[in-house]
Amino acid sequence: MAFFIRGDATVKKEVLEMSDLFQAALKDIYNDPFTLIKQVCTVLNNNISQDGELSRTVKLSFFNTSFLMSLLRLYTRTEAIPGSDQTVAQEVHGFMMALCTTPGVGICFQDAAWYPPSTLKSPSSVEKPSSDSTKHIFNKALSRLLTHLRPTENILQQELTVAILTACPELVRP
Repeated sequence: MAFFIRGDATVKKEVLEMSDLFQAALKDIYNDPFTLIKQVCTVLNNNISQDGELSRTVKLSFFNTSFLMSLLRLYTRTEAIPGSDQTVAQEVHGFMMALCTTPGVGICFQDAAWYPPSTLKSPSSVEKPSSDSTKHIFNKALSRLLTHLRPTENILQQELTVAILTACPELVRP
């Protein structure tokens, strides 16, 4: 975690490219205490997700489906934290909302709504897009994440689902 807090973009990139090492350490995050989970979420959000100097490619390779699934497991930890009105699920939810629903930041690509970029070239082009261009999805990681969310079982997952679909309207049509 110190590499992420104190390191520059080059150091962070090198550490993130060794994702197996870091992800092995976070594999059992479900069993960690609230304070550690909160610290991990804060560091990852402030120093990785919000870092404009890190490329989206690096962020996507680190915040892969496996990593996101381990965070989704934390949505089931709803026990109240002593001395706080917050739960582990709420803390992770805040991080997931920041990571997945802010276009241009984290792993959320800005898209052209329901219309693929090829149809927005010029206002005079009224050509019908080919079937290949209509199937192109820019937010593939979020598309895969949506298949694992259970919005009917968990209100926070429901909120995350709606926020992702609002931020990435292209995911409404696949």
